[in-house]
Amino acid sequence: MSIIQLNIFECDISIQRDDFIFLQLEELQIESQLFIGDLRISRTEKFYIVEREAEFEEVFRDIKCCYEFINQV
Repeated sequence: MSIIQLNIFECDISIQRDDFIFLQLEELQIESQLFIGDLRISRTEKFYIVEREAEFEEVFRDIKCCYEFINQV
């Protein structure tokens, strides 16, 4: 018997659309940034950039990948 465990990222997009973090990412304008805890999220014309000072900087091409990363940190 095999058990498959789903997570929020594999579920319907409507679950994400009700999430406060996802809504903030959607509203983030190009060349703007927002802070979620100690994370700084910036948006360029092509990418979302998530960074924690002196620890890491990650670049994502779409909102879904960015959202998934933020929820795993």
